[in-house]
Amino acid sequence: MSNILVSGLINIETTLQCDEFPIDYSPVRYPFFGIQNTISGVGYNVAKALTLLSDNVQFMSIIGKDKEGEWITDELKSLHIDTQYITPSIAQTPIGGLLSSLILTVFLVPMVYYVVDTIKERMNKKSKKIAE
Repeated sequence: MSNILVSGLINIETTLQCDEFPIDYSPVRYPFFGIQNTISGVGYNVAKALTLLSDNVQFMSIIGKDKEGEWITDELKSLHIDTQYITPSIAQTPIGGLLSSLILTVFLVPMVYYVVDTIKERMNKKSKKIAE
């Protein structure tokens, strides 16, 4: 069993079953069945897979302060994935999309944790100076 840190996107993915593609135009559609919301995102998928392989995973990501964020937190706990570094710091949980995935995974999540770590280091240095 390895200790692994995963930093990446977690989002809600909505899929809709369709009978054909391209879809013929219709002003109104009522697809009562075939719509599904799931938790997804590269970071989530990697963390889930590694946990199922019995690795000890620390997962870092950001979620919204909304129902979807609560759903994600509950799901992670049910999978025994540590939620210590899951930060509800945005208004809404991301809905899947390539651009949002890129921005969150490559820039925002690592930047948030870099800033937090920098602040912690500065606070520790100040505490040590005061103690001396």
